Amino acid sequence: MLLASGAQFGYQKTLPHVFGILLGIASLLASVLLGLGAVLERYPDIYNVLKVLGSLYLFWLAWKITTASTDPGSINNAQTNTKPMTILGAACFQFVNPKAWAMCVGSISTFTLAGEQYLESGLWIMLCFALNGFIAISLWAYLGVGIAQRLTT
Repeated sequence: MLLASGAQFGYQKTLPHVFGILLGIASLLASVLLGLGAVLERYPDIYNVLKVLGSLYLFWLAWKITTASTDPGSINNAQTNTKPMTILGAACFQFVNPKAWAMCVGSISTFTLAGEQYLESGLWIMLCFALNGFIAISLWAYLGVGIAQRLTT
């Protein structure tokens, strides 16, 4: 998604998407740190609803990609009607992103320290995700910018 956004809108206009991902991951990490995993274990119906909503959203995205026109004349028209993802949209997407859940639950369960150091170690994990995540997802956006430049020459 970042590669496509970088290619279509450039890096500057993709920054809300980048920061939205960082905000969403931080929110998801904080939720897992504060016990969301335990709530989902205790009330599996909530987890099932999240799975269904996430699946429906992924099917909707797949449908949009499948039905997108490949006619060169309509691509120019489609580009004028599209907008980059917003901070809120990108943040909310992380809650239906299976990779985000796997990263957050895996890192919290693996790297947090027990006892009094639990929250401090969780905050360090959030900081590491933010710093490394910004670099990694910015690279995807820049790669999209580079691809767009190559495709137009």
